[in-house]
Amino acid sequence: MEENAEGGISLVRYDSRKSDTQWLISHIIICFEGKIGCAGADAIPAIEATLRSQQALEGLTAENFIERAKQYSTDPAVEENNGDLSWVQPGVLPPALELEIRALAIGSVSTSVIESEYGYHILHKRDEQPITTYELSRVR
Repeated sequence: MEENAEGGISLVRYDSRKSDTQWLISHIIICFEGKIGCAGADAIPAIEATLRSQQALEGLTAENFIERAKQYSTDPAVEENNGDLSWVQPGVLPPALELEIRALAIGSVSTSVIESEYGYHILHKRDEQPITTYELSRVR
């Protein structure tokens, strides 16, 4: 049972259990005009974002990732979090990013820029660990 939005109780049924992986990820995001969350003063032209992302990739390593994130990322929180997304579970990030994360070896960084509806991304896969996910369905 769980409380629903109306303050009542809903019944849920356990449907299945699945083994998967979660990842410890850092990223450099370069937000640009026309992308979700990129408006006003934060929006840079797409061509500038392309150049900036290529500059961020040049010579990028796991060792200099934080420095590069602070230098190139348009995420306003990068100064505090160093580009850290913490532990990310499957289905949370856009599919293009998840495919890249699954392909990256632990400790490695993207060798190319990934585009999503939020802008350009460069990823650093710091670790991974197995998790169990559960599929539930609402009975009423």
